Amino acid sequence: PDVPSAKINMKSLYLETTRPDDYRDRRPYKVEKLNTLWALLIIICAALLYGVAVVRFYSLPKPLDENDPQNRGEFIAARARQDLKKLEELGTRVVGSASNEKQAVELLMKTVNEIKQNASDLYEIENLVQTVSGGLVLGPSASFYDSIHNVVVKFSPRNAVSNSSLLINAHFDTVPTSPGGGDDGLMVAVMLEVLRVLSASKTLLQHTIIFLFNGAEENSLQGSHAFITQHEWAKDIKAFINLDALGNGGKEILFQSGPQHPWIAKYYTQYAVHPYANSMGEEIFQLNLIPSDTDFRIFRDFGHIPGLDLAHCLNDYVYHTEYDGMESIPDGTFQHTGDNILAIAKAIANSPELPDTSKHASGNLVFYDVLGWFIIYYSDNTGVIINLSICAVSIAVIIISLALIKHSAEVTYVELVFKLIWSLCVQSASGALATGVVVGIAFLLDSVDYSLSWFSQPWLLFGLYYCPFVFVLGMIPSLYLNSRFNILPLHFAIQLLLHSQCIMFISVAIIMTILQIRSAYVVTIAIMFYTLTVIVNWVVNIYTRPYLWLLPHLIGQILPFAFYGYLSMISNSTFIPLSGRFGADFNAEVLIAFSQTGFAMLMAGFLVPIFNLFKRTKIILSFFMLIFIIFFIIAFTSLAFPYTTATAPQRHSVYHTKRTFHAVDGSVRREDAGYYILTWDRRSPGIIKDTLAKHVTLQNADKDCSSELMCGLPHYFSGMRSFVSSGFWVDAKSPDLEGNPTLTLLSKEEIIGLQRFTFKMTGTRQTQIFIEPISGVQLINWSLPSKLPSESNKQDDAYFLMMRFGGDSVSKEFWLDFKVPEKNNGSTFNIALVGHYQDRDDKLTTEFKQFLKLFPPYAALVATQSSYERWRF
Repeated sequence: PDVPSAKINMKSLYLETTRPDDYRDRRPYKVEKLNTLWALLIIICAALLYGVAVVRFYSLPKPLDENDPQNRGEFIAARARQDLKKLEELGTRVVGSASNEKQAVELLMKTVNEIKQNASDLYEIENLVQTVSGGLVLGPSASFYDSIHNVVVKFSPRNAVSNSSLLINAHFDTVPTSPGGGDDGLMVAVMLEVLRVLSASKTLLQHTIIFLFNGAEENSLQGSHAFITQHEWAKDIKAFINLDALGNGGKEILFQSGPQHPWIAKYYTQYAVHPYANSMGEEIFQLNLIPSDTDFRIFRDFGHIPGLDLAHCLNDYVYHTEYDGMESIPDGTFQHTGDNILAIAKAIANSPELPDTSKHASGNLVFYDVLGWFIIYYSDNTGVIINLSICAVSIAVIIISLALIKHSAEVTYVELVFKLIWSLCVQSASGALATGVVVGIAFLLDSVDYSLSWFSQPWLLFGLYYCPFVFVLGMIPSLYLNSRFNILPLHFAIQLLLHSQCIMFISVAIIMTILQIRSAYVVTIAIMFYTLTVIVNWVVNIYTRPYLWLLPHLIGQILPFAFYGYLSMISNSTFIPLSGRFGADFNAEVLIAFSQTGFAMLMAGFLVPIFNLFKRTKIILSFFMLIFIIFFIIAFTSLAFPYTTATAPQRHSVYHTKRTFHAVDGSVRREDAGYYILTWDRRSPGIIKDTLAKHVTLQNADKDCSSELMCGLPHYFSGMRSFVSSGFWVDAKSPDLEGNPTLTLLSKEEIIGLQRFTFKMTGTRQTQIFIEPISGVQLINWSLPSKLPSESNKQDDAYFLMMRFGGDSVSKEFWLDFKVPEKNNGSTFNIALVGHYQDRDDKLTTEFKQFLKLFPPYAALVATQSSYERWRF
């Protein structure tokens, strides 16, 4: 239709009507767009920036030469590697095994004694072996330990005027089959070298350092609990540094600190030679998204002392497998970790806060490193001020920008606000739809059993999830800008889309800040840099130029883009391998896909709208869709098979189990044996069926859950109960066990409303007991060395008890008190005794060995012989 009474305003290049009531008749503003090659250049620059982030993520320091005189008093990676080699040569070090309780202890004591002989006269070194028994409750399970061993070293300045101590902790025990090179032998070796360097120093520290080499971490953190609650040196410890691993190699990341003691994290931020830290990791860890725990929890909850939690998180593929060896750990990892721990330990051991840390308990710290170059930190209260201030300034800048656009484009405030609302709706809808499309793709791949295609090849995530996200995020605004709804000059219309993106980020940042989520800084950074570039465009007076305003905008996106690329590397390197042990019932595909949308929005949110300034915008965006189609096809080919032998194996745990079920009168009502197969990831059930079903008869592992205590299965940890529904049972001949665990009723005493049962248990070095009171009966007390787990933490109305024996004896007497109804004439409770034989790989039956060969070559197997015996009393 014709536009009545139209006039051309050459200053603003804007087609404007003189009748405000025929707003709907305005035509889209036409402008000559930039050459498409400029868009290609931006994409190439973005790829190069991401490459910088990748390089910085993997960068490690050069190992120092021991023979260089300038390196005296420095951490030497080669010496630490030799310490790890000696430890790893002992083999698997499971609690209760000779390699853990004797050989490893002797090796550590010998090494420390050698260090003592070459120590400076400024220091006194005491070392001893702690043999200890006790118990604790963690979540749904009670954990008991008997005669486990810790090696403890007290490194004190002579004539010290203070007893205040810093604790440094790592564990030398391992899980079955694993040599423990990364978890946690590397950290043990680092501690030995730090002790070696400090002991030869001519500089006096102000405070004592306690080195705890704990021998029972892999079984509910027993070693650290034994030390911090029972050792005489523990009372003087005021702070700690916990060293652990969630992988093999790479950099150690500071992911937990405090709590409520920002001063200790400040020492890391000020003295770490190679900073690699992120407080976001602490919040993620507290959401229980990581299926692991560390001794940090014990020192915090039982020792009530502040500390730092550092761990290697790269290459979680081999964590807790036979492939966790030192050969895959580069020398740079030793140097990186050693330099940091040595510097931080010195700083804290000289800190004025250590004697009375309670005076410095005030909030938490927000901290993050910027591509490993430097670290930024501030208190959580300061973080609130920073977040809200940046959001407020950004809102003000957007308002001023709207006023300037109104003046330059010669539109009314009502029209401009209306266009901003439209832009906000378009941008929000684009983000929501893009996220929905990506999550939908994830559900689709999972539904056809092609999930985890990126497991060993993370580059597939770019095509599968980033590209469709960018396509949808860009296509909807592109259609909008070419519609009749856009009556602004193109560069102003795009600026409104960018303002809308900023408003979305502001909303997220404010909500996160109100919810006291310290990770709000991640979004605030994007807001800050965008706001700065808008201000720069004002200052140099180019915000009205159709193209020139783009230059400051793009420059302002360089650091945020690289930073978010770096964060995505940290996140993906952690959670992608972790998806291999989330369990078959957990849809890891959706979790990973959803996380990619967050990083894609942060990296592309302020870039995708500017593609509309270039010719052939839809072709540019369609290029991303083409990449997605190619990658989507690849996901269904052998190129995207998730697993590889040794480097990215699929985990399987197999328990060759003998089961015995007793009736009330003690007679055996049922007896059988078989293989319990525990599946660890989303694709495990399908692969088990494809590879094993042709050779054996697979039964669902939960077939006995309705009738038997804890499903009649030999759970090693309480968390294994949640894996049963996706597991399998295969009937087999009985394992060759050296003596079955036994449970003998010594006495039964009855008082009004109370029954006490006294037992003698003879088990294995790794024993579990399950107790299930009959309906109406309550377990109210026991003689075991810990309190009862809370009723809310019970699993299947049963109590889970873990027992570990480090000495020669594997027997224990204990009593259980039950509160029973007055007219209870029947049974009181069910009880099951589970024994594991985890240091007897050479005793596996021939039939079991043949069965294990049925698994594919890319499988990482943990094969265990077990027994399960149940009674009813």
